[in-house]
Amino acid sequence: MISPARIRQGVLAATIALAMGASAQETAYEEGQAAIRAQQWEQAARAFERAEREGEQSQRAAALYWQAYARHKERKIREAERLVRQLERRYPDSPWVDDARALTVTGDNVSAENGLVDEELRLYALSRLMERDPDRALPLVMDLLQKTDSDRTRRDALFVLGVSDEPAAQRAIATIARDAQNPDLQIQAVQALGVSDSDEAMDLLGELYSSSSDPSVRRAVVHAGISADAKELLVRIVREEKDPQVQNEAITALGAIDATDALRELYPVIQDPSSRRAVLNAMGIADDTEALRDVLATETNPELRFHAIQSIGISGGAGSADILRDIYANPVGERDRLAVLDTMVMIDEDARDLAMTIAENETDPALQAKAIQVLGLIDATEALQALYVRSDDRNVRMAVLQSFMVADESDLLLDILQQETDPELRAQAIQSIAVNEADGASAVFVDLYGRAESREREAILNAMMIMDDARGLIDLMRQETDRERKKRILQVLAMIDSEEATEYLFEMMEAER
Repeated sequence: MISPARIRQGVLAATIALAMGASAQETAYEEGQAAIRAQQWEQAARAFERAEREGEQSQRAAALYWQAYARHKERKIREAERLVRQLERRYPDSPWVDDARALTVTGDNVSAENGLVDEELRLYALSRLMERDPDRALPLVMDLLQKTDSDRTRRDALFVLGVSDEPAAQRAIATIARDAQNPDLQIQAVQALGVSDSDEAMDLLGELYSSSSDPSVRRAVVHAGISADAKELLVRIVREEKDPQVQNEAITALGAIDATDALRELYPVIQDPSSRRAVLNAMGIADDTEALRDVLATETNPELRFHAIQSIGISGGAGSADILRDIYANPVGERDRLAVLDTMVMIDEDARDLAMTIAENETDPALQAKAIQVLGLIDATEALQALYVRSDDRNVRMAVLQSFMVADESDLLLDILQQETDPELRAQAIQSIAVNEADGASAVFVDLYGRAESREREAILNAMMIMDDARGLIDLMRQETDRERKKRILQVLAMIDSEEATEYLFEMMEAER
């Protein structure tokens, strides 16, 4: 069962990805990159150590390389060499292995003429030489940038220029960023401006946004604004942008950099409904539950209220459950309570108490059933058991059985089936067990079939069909005396692609000859 925290994290990641068209990097990896730019080697090494241990699989080899790089910069040569050996051992097929070996390449033995150093090795050697003698290294980096056919090498070369404080390196990036003749390289250069994070780079990003009519360049400016935490630039884009997609990406970017004050100011002045929804989502991304509460205090539009409530779930911040409890108790519109129930699956275990309260006290059957479903989705098994025992309402108990199915609690369903006497509840338990294809269910059903009444036999027969259980259906066929039910079982066996069913059918047909 997926935990509520994982659900909320997944929703948060999906929200950013859908709005921005790109997925966010691991926090530890981002922290390491920032530390590298600031030349804080110890902090970088520790951040990349966490990223290699806990981050996404696709980033771990890179994280181990940068950890070695940071240790090398600290002059901890043996530690760096140990990390390089780890990289070679753990990720032998990764291109970062060659990059790590470049750490041993110095300015004295790098030579383009010897033919032994490939582009990536040259680039990482040049990244070191940029620190020692930028005037001499910069033309070599630019030469590699212009001649390479590799997108990765171009991107990394621009990164090398971006982290350099040398005016010549910044001018080189600016020249490429202004060159619309090579759109792909231009966008990469725009992103590198965000990495450089200088006042000049921010000015140039503003200039590029104003001068370019290409939406991809304007979106690249937005992404660069995230890297640089450029709140003022992003607010300007939100206020000036006419393309709703670019505008909404800039709004989401403000959420990604936690620009809560800007989002609070923007919400009242933005009129477009889709952009207002984007602001609400961004508030959730920024964990600003107080701003969302303030919006709900005055907002009357049902659609926007719905999005604000859902954004509280995206946030998952402290007090989210209390805010949802207040909204449910004092709804402004008929959709508020439904929105709260939809949102509860995204918050932490505090949702259990609220869902249980609603399940026990709600008089609207649809909302009550929805609350019980929430308990199943957040895996609140004990609460559901207690509710089933205490309630004498058949509809409530039916909803609990369905939630046990959602929570994949087949053992509990089997126990209930052995004890429950209500025919409708027994039929629901049988169906729920079948949907989950519980271990041992077929044997239980076959055993029950012989002594079951007509309605329960129908439920067991339907369950066997759901499970596509040829062996069980054959056993039922041998017990059944009702002609119509035997005909139904025969029809299902004929549709099942099973050697056992096929052999049984052949035996039946041959016996009829």
